[in-house]
Amino acid sequence: MADPFVRAVDAAFGRLGIDGILDPEGAALAVRLLPILPDDTVEFGKLTLQSETVQYEIRRSELGAYGKGAVIEVAGDRRRIQALPRSGDARRLKATLNTVAV
Repeated sequence: MADPFVRAVDAAFGRLGIDGILDPEGAALAVRLLPILPDDTVEFGKLTLQSETVQYEIRRSELGAYGKGAVIEVAGDRRRIQALPRSGDARRLKATLNTVAV
């Protein structure tokens, strides 16, 4: 019987994920991503700054050995992973990608 946590992660990506391509000019691996709305804001008095990064969650099994510098394409928008993937998941089933426009 499959691990219930793996089944839950797979169900979330299957139902809520969006299609993406990891390494579009190389291996061109089809992946599913969960977009995370940017909420990193910093306020200096009346000035509010928001990060221009876009974050996605990806299953670790789909990410493989890719990391910082890898390119993903989502709906024609090419983004580069700007930092090593982080995992807020104790079982390390998924990772958070912090990306910037290419």
